[in-house]
Amino acid sequence: MTVRSTREARSSLLLVTGLLCAVLASGASGCTDARDLGPNGADAPASVGEAPFGAPMLRVDAAGDTLRLDAPPERIVALVPSVTRVIAELGESGRLVGRTRYDTATAVAHLPSVGAGMGPDYEALVALRADLVVYFVGTSDPETPAQLERLGLRRFGVRPNDLDDVAELYETFGAIVGRPERAGDLAAALRATLDSVRVATRQAAAPGEIGVTYLLDGDPPWAAGPGTYIGQLVELAGGTLLPADLPPLYTQISPEGLIRADIDVVVLSANADIDARIAEGRRLERVPAWVELPGPAVRDAAWVIARALHPGLQRSPDGGPE
Repeated sequence: MTVRSTREARSSLLLVTGLLCAVLASGASGCTDARDLGPNGADAPASVGEAPFGAPMLRVDAAGDTLRLDAPPERIVALVPSVTRVIAELGESGRLVGRTRYDTATAVAHLPSVGAGMGPDYEALVALRADLVVYFVGTSDPETPAQLERLGLRRFGVRPNDLDDVAELYETFGAIVGRPERAGDLAAALRATLDSVRVATRQAAAPGEIGVTYLLDGDPPWAAGPGTYIGQLVELAGGTLLPADLPPLYTQISPEGLIRADIDVVVLSANADIDARIAEGRRLERVPAWVELPGPAVRDAAWVIARALHPGLQRSPDGGPE
């Protein structure tokens, strides 16, 4: 399913800072350590027989700016943690020379931190001599791209809103670092996992049979809409997002509005707090904060959400954590 609009401010929150702590001051639930990049936190293995880097390469970013590369960048700093993970999974973490404080995976923990993803330590960025800085595109953060431009740092903006965007991160950075075949394999593996979740949950219950609300922190809480990758994962697992007629974005909903809705399962982000009345008579399922990272973690997040909706759901043979 493909709905490409999402509320930029909330996407910034999910993407740039561990991905729940930048735009809303109350979004501390996302400021937890991220999972390792691979099973052991190690760089992904290199694939064999990659196509040579075509020079010059032109790539248009999410801000509409064109990046020209004559060779793959050697010194990359990604201010978006999900991009750091993608680059490592492509087998190219050796190109990473810095990280944000929210990148705590083993493969990059040794790298110097530039602080936050939004409004990073620009002096540290300059000192790292990065030849490419990846940043999040959103109206909530006009300062970061402006400062990068002022400093003469080559930049590339991303804004992965939905599941298709997550898959496209592989294609984009596979092209940028000269690993297109590896990128294609990873994108295909992501889509195969989503298909496995869809099949497994259809066997557990009829599509749309379970009324679900996915809530993040806030007062009133933020609810994920059908245009977000989180909302898409809920619907992929056979849930119907409620309350009815949610906008495609993240939106705040009063406790009273949630209480009136015919909700079966309340999926709650990490340690987020909600009015206790919202959970009365419903099943409450808490999921870890990394579920909201729109990168490689989406593969596992799809199974976490599926199991929140269908307790006891067994792993499909080709995917999903035990």
